[in-house]
Amino acid sequence: MRINCVVDVGANRGQFAESLRALGYQGRIVSFEPVVASYQQILERSSDDENWISYHLALGDFNGTQRINVAKETALSSFLPPNEYVLRQFAPAVTA
Repeated sequence: MRINCVVDVGANRGQFAESLRALGYQGRIVSFEPVVASYQQILERSSDDENWISYHLALGDFNGTQRINVAKETALSSFLPPNEYVLRQFAPAVTA
């Protein structure tokens, strides 16, 4: 069985998809990213790739809108507020 579609949830800036392409994967990639600035970077990176589609939204267990906590390092953005451990370990990366 060959993989013909990869779903990239919380795609950030598209780094994972680009690494798949660098490894030779040519199948479909579907990226989901709710943070506007990160999604814009995915659009730029995927503009010449007809097998890479993206959606500016998050996936979850309900239909609706929700505020996201955008971290300075956007890969650490979350709908949950940063807990004490995250603030201790990654404070410069999560505080904007």
